[in-house]
Amino acid sequence: KERIVEAGALKALAAVLTDEDDAVKERAAGALANLFNDHSANVHAGFQQAPDMIPSLVAIIQQRSLSEDARRQAAHALAMLAAEDGPCDAVWSAGSGPPFLALLKEGIAEAALGIMNLSWRWPEVKQELAKGGTIDHLMKMVKTGDATAKEYAAGALMNMTAGSLENGEKAVGIVPALAEFLKAEAAQAAEWSAGALANIVRVGAEPQKAAIDAGALQSLAALMPRVSPNGRTLLVLALTSLSDSQAAAVRQALGAKEKQKLREFRDSGDEELNDYVNTLVDKLGSGFSL
Repeated sequence: KERIVEAGALKALAAVLTDEDDAVKERAAGALANLFNDHSANVHAGFQQAPDMIPSLVAIIQQRSLSEDARRQAAHALAMLAAEDGPCDAVWSAGSGPPFLALLKEGIAEAALGIMNLSWRWPEVKQELAKGGTIDHLMKMVKTGDATAKEYAAGALMNMTAGSLENGEKAVGIVPALAEFLKAEAAQAAEWSAGALANIVRVGAEPQKAAIDAGALQSLAALMPRVSPNGRTLLVLALTSLSDSQAAAVRQALGAKEKQKLREFRDSGDEELNDYVNTLVDKLGSGFSL
């Protein structure tokens, strides 16, 4: 990928995003999506070399005469741009919100990924997206989408509800489905579900009990041995949120193996994670220790 970018492909691809031939647009959007996927340096290079690609990609996801695959590829490229600080501002400013929501209503997974990456920075963006019914459509995707769509929708719900009890209240109905998705084969999908649960169940005792009843504690415990370094915080935060009204159930679910894992998390050298584990222990009270 780096060699393709070094050869100057990004400017050329950006230029043909506005080609009269729809097939050329689709192939260019697909090439950019592949070059940008999980490759931060390429994303920044693309934004620096051809920032005009962003409005062109937004135009593609709005053009219903194009194939679904063309709009998926353009949405994926935009989602990768939105994952980075500088380009994210430009993606939002280009008016990507409404067309992303339109794609989300069609059940297109890449729209959820775009919303996930747009919504984690600013409360204003979350509020604007929520006004359009984003939470409801993400909940539907978690329930009815394929594995990839569910994963992206869980991630989007995680970011849409972070720091927003208002959005969390709108999403309480998805708690049982998120608890079930903690069993997902893909660790990242399970971790994003844990993150979404951590935010949503903070709303109150009722969603906390609903998560417990749906088996969230057992699934969180089973996730511990395979959780990624980035997912550890999400898992601990989920346990902490459930402990608000369900501390006894959480204490019971944390046996010797789970305590060992929590000790590993605490002692991993990550100061933030250390603080979160200590907060969990304090919240569990009643002489609980690791």
